[in-house]
Amino acid sequence: MKAATAIILALIGLGLGIKAAREWYRSSQILPTEPAWPLSPDAPVDRNIMGHVAGMQIALRKAALLNRAAALWTGAAILASTLSSVVSAWPCSN
Repeated sequence: MKAATAIILALIGLGLGIKAAREWYRSSQILPTEPAWPLSPDAPVDRNIMGHVAGMQIALRKAALLNRAAALWTGAAILASTLSSVVSAWPCSN
């Protein structure tokens, strides 16, 4: 029973770690390629610059949300892996 519990916790930790890695990867793929609104050659320069700045802020917010999720998944993976180690190392009292 102890070995099965340790293996199950280790597999849960593996799954959570893979989920965290996927979120870290997704966060690294966000690129601020689009301005937040259509640019116009007739618009003041400040308005066009702010369109790019707002686009950057949107991209940074998306990346931050994914990074936060990845950090939480990583914490859960570490917890499951630690529990697996503790369960497997705990002395049996038969």
